Amino acid sequence: MTANNPNNLHYIHHDILRTPSFSVGFRDGPIDHVKSLEHYHDSYELDLFIKADIQIFVKDRRYDIHDGDILFISEYDVHKVIYNTGTHYTRYVINFKKNFINELLNFLGIADLLINIQNRDYKKLRVNVSRINEFEDLFKTLYTLYSKGHDSTQITQGDNGNAENTALIKSFLLILLSRFYHALINTKPTFTQTTKDKIVRVIIDYIDSNYMILIDLDSLERKFHFNKYYLSHIFKQLTGFTIMEYAQHRRIIEAQRMLKYTNKDIIEICYDCGFNNIQHFYRVFSKVTGITPYKYRKMG
Repeated sequence: MTANNPNNLHYIHHDILRTPSFSVGFRDGPIDHVKSLEHYHDSYELDLFIKADIQIFVKDRRYDIHDGDILFISEYDVHKVIYNTGTHYTRYVINFKKNFINELLNFLGIADLLINIQNRDYKKLRVNVSRINEFEDLFKTLYTLYSKGHDSTQITQGDNGNAENTALIKSFLLILLSRFYHALINTKPTFTQTTKDKIVRVIIDYIDSNYMILIDLDSLERKFHFNKYYLSHIFKQLTGFTIMEYAQHRRIIEAQRMLKYTNKDIIEICYDCGFNNIQHFYRVFSKVTGITPYKYRKMG
């Protein structure tokens, strides 16, 4: 099986989530059955887990999530959530796009804040007991502001008299991100990596750096000196994707980035992302995202 054969790959239409420029969600309730969800989205995500006993795989890192943890997930990072049955789950989740807060970051001279967070190898913060109320209050404030009868379009555009509310949301979001980052850089990561984790991380790093060339199981076996069926098994076990699915998704993620942030022609993006013809690129992109590359670019 090769990465260039779409008939051998499984595509999930709903695992790519297109989100508004800003949103806040809250969930509080029991988990009555085990769930596993793999997805990525075109926005950053910041989660506060008030009550949780779950695992989250973000790209090449496994996080054990417990009460009082805060986790940052970068845009387009594939992640998988594993919920444990019979447990109670309470969390706030914030999604926001780069363009929602970029102008404020630039104005204040801290344009690198998001980049600095994104470049951290470890993005989970175990909040000190003395500060948990401080962070929870910020999440609550943002949730309250977001819930004041304003839909995502109004928040994005600041129209219909909501400019003040939008400004408040951006201000509190900036405070939250800044405090999260400064707490994160002063926190020693607490995690353990198994041999399987390390192998999968090496494979993901390789795919992320070489998505533009042909990748297949035989070449990975030769490069990493592990049986290809073993590599396939542990990769699927830890990420929820087969190796070939991940490689194809990585190509589509890079195509999405280029469509969104560059003026390259679609055919140039096609070849830059490792596809050998434009028809194949359109077919795979549409299967994965639900829309064509042209429509995706028009959406901004």
